[in-house]
Amino acid sequence: MKVTFALPLLALLAAPVLAAEPSGAERLGKLLANPDKDACISLTTEAELWRDATAADYASTGWAAWRKYTGSETPWQARGDFDGDGLQDVAKVIVDKAGKRWMMGVMFGRKEGAPCNRYQISGKDLATMPIAGVITLPEGRNSLTCHHMGEQGPVVCTVEDEAFAARTTDALLTFDDVPTYSSAYLWQPKPNPGGRNRGSFVRAEVALAADFAGMAAHSQADAQNSKAGDGVGAAERKALVQEFEQAWAGLQKTKNYRSTLSSSTRGGQADGGTTRQIVEYADATHSRTTFETGAAKVVFLRSGSKVWTSADGTAWTAMPDDDGSAALAGLSPIGDAIITAVRSEMRDGRAVKVLQLSGQSETTLVLDTARKRPLQRIDTLTMGATTTVTQIDYEYDVKVEITPPAGA
Repeated sequence: MKVTFALPLLALLAAPVLAAEPSGAERLGKLLANPDKDACISLTTEAELWRDATAADYASTGWAAWRKYTGSETPWQARGDFDGDGLQDVAKVIVDKAGKRWMMGVMFGRKEGAPCNRYQISGKDLATMPIAGVITLPEGRNSLTCHHMGEQGPVVCTVEDEAFAARTTDALLTFDDVPTYSSAYLWQPKPNPGGRNRGSFVRAEVALAADFAGMAAHSQADAQNSKAGDGVGAAERKALVQEFEQAWAGLQKTKNYRSTLSSSTRGGQADGGTTRQIVEYADATHSRTTFETGAAKVVFLRSGSKVWTSADGTAWTAMPDDDGSAALAGLSPIGDAIITAVRSEMRDGRAVKVLQLSGQSETTLVLDTARKRPLQRIDTLTMGATTTVTQIDYEYDVKVEITPPAGA
């Protein structure tokens, strides 16, 4: 059974970007009281105190992953026709020269000789909220790849809002580098505009979901490319990637096997504690997966697209059907890691091939060369004083019968 988890931070992603007041005379989210001062060069009437954001403000690994998966190189700037007048507008982020605050808004396009218009959407102290990035949601679309999942794959942003669906303009998405917040903004013109008060941006919620197909495609492409530090040549890397990817992908079609995952932490407050254990059985037609974290336990049983869950393995509750489309099939076990070493050896009478990888974690992959299936995977991830070791062991030809709930 392939159980899919929602991102644990998704509950935070819909949090609004809170507004801050950059000066006593200005109000974020409203057109400026003095529409003329610096109107053609800045989001504020205090251009001398602010600067445009640059790549230096977006140097974190989170923003590097954002660039990779969205294909955009400028999280501080996005272009589009946000107000529907046929002219290109610029959404941008600015930072005060003291390095304490940021602001995001739109500089509207104009015809030659026409007045300049701008709109401040949001802003915040850098100490309390990380700097925002922006990307354009084109007219006619309600979703696009907008971010990343823990730097491991793309995330799709979807705006499910009637006004957005009916719009005839581009819209704007904004978020930080994790992301811990996200929002969508749509321009609504004033019915009877007068002077500079032409309308306002309204906010909508954004739903984020991992793009598993995109994640698999990126991981496979990353795995093929030689890396600085590889202990093997380019041709050998490609051959190893093919061999190990085929072995791990073969699990999707393997029956009568068991995988056991255990995770333990060293250092910090949780030193020595086993934090998680997952045991999965698969017979010819069903799968049964048990998750244990401390004293908590939950069991999932799957037969085709039918899924049930239970806390004790006896009283079952039906869950929504799952066609398996969200499974991580095709995800490369190597990805963008460096192959530091490869060796062949014998383990319990089996010929195995061992691959050592270095990336976000130090990883060991063990392949049963005769069966052409995984035998073991060990990931060691160190963050500060804490080291987490996750080990998965695979067993085959396991005889187990899995029976769906009565009446299923």
